[in-house]
Amino acid sequence: MEKKYKLLENEIIKIKDDSDNLRTLYRIEALVDIRDDVPTGSKGGFIEKEDNLSQFGGCWVFDDAKVFDNARVCEDAIVYDSAVVMDNAICSGISQIYGNANVSGFAEIRNDARIFENAIVNGCAVVDSHARVYGVSTVGGMSTVTDVAQVFDESSIKCGYISKDAQVGGSVIIDGNTIIGDGGIIKSPNDFINISGIGANCETMTAYRTKDGTTNVIYGGGFIGGLGEFTKYISDPTIFGDNTTEELKTILKMVLTHMSTDFSNDIIQVENSSLDEDTDYSNNLFDNPNDWEDDDIDYDALDDEFESLVGSLVGENEESMAEDLDNYEDE
Repeated sequence: MEKKYKLLENEIIKIKDDSDNLRTLYRIEALVDIRDDVPTGSKGGFIEKEDNLSQFGGCWVFDDAKVFDNARVCEDAIVYDSAVVMDNAICSGISQIYGNANVSGFAEIRNDARIFENAIVNGCAVVDSHARVYGVSTVGGMSTVTDVAQVFDESSIKCGYISKDAQVGGSVIIDGNTIIGDGGIIKSPNDFINISGIGANCETMTAYRTKDGTTNVIYGGGFIGGLGEFTKYISDPTIFGDNTTEELKTILKMVLTHMSTDFSNDIIQVENSSLDEDTDYSNNLFDNPNDWEDDDIDYDALDDEFESLVGSLVGENEESMAEDLDNYEDE
C-alpha cells in the first residue's frame, strides 16, 4: 500500500493527556497529492501514530490540530486550527473539527457535521447529518445531534436527542432523554419541559417551543405532533376513557405553567387540528394524574390566553374545566 503521508520524527511535540501521561505527537507531511489544498510535500498538524489518521481518502489534519490516543480521523474528515481529537473519538464522512473544539471519549462525528469555536463533544455522543455544535457548548453522554440541528452558546446536552433543524442555545441544559426536533428553538429553560416516568410503562413526554411560536409534543413511542393534535388526542374518550379530564388538567399544569404564556398560535392550532386516523394512539398517558400535583405552581400567572386554550382543548367540558381552574387558583 502506498502511503499518503509520513510522520516527521524531527518535528515533535509532547503533551499530557487527561491522565497526565506524556505523549509524543509528530507533525505529518503529505507524500502524494491528497486533496486540492494538500499537495505533495504539504505539512499538516500533529498525530501520535498512523492509526490516528487513515492512509486512505482525503482526510487530513491541518495547522496545529492534534489527534492522539486511539482517536481516528478517516474518509474525508478534516481537523484544523487548534482543534483536538483524542481518546477513542472517531471523525468520518466530510465532517470538520476546527477552532479550539475538543472531541473526546467515544464520541463520533459523522457525515457533514461540524464542531467548532470552543465546543466540546465527549462521552458517547454522536453528531451527524449537517449538525453544528459551536460556541462554548457541550454535547456528551449518550446524546445525538443530527438533521441540521444546532447547539451553541453555553448550552449543554447531557442526555438528549436534538434533530430536524432544532436549535439549542443560551445556557440551557438538556438531560433526561429529552427529544427536541421539528424546528424546536430552545434558548431558556422555559422553552421546553421533559417529564419521565409516566404511567405503567414509565413513558417520557417532551413539550417544546418551535420557531413558528407553537408547541410540539413527543410522547413515548406513540405520538409526535403539535399541542393541538396532542390535546385532541388525549381528549378523545374512545382512547383514554373517563379519566381524560383529569389527565388533561395534569398536562396543562405541567406544560402550560412551565412554558411561555403566549399560546395564541397553539389555540389556532387546536381549532384547526384533527387526529390522524393512521396514527397509533393506543397508550394511556397516566395511571394516576394526582401523582403530578404541584402545590407550588403560581396559578396567578395563568392569563386569558391560558383559559382560552383550556376552553379550546376540552370543548364541551369548558365550563367544568374553568371551575376546576378557579378551584386551583383558590387553593
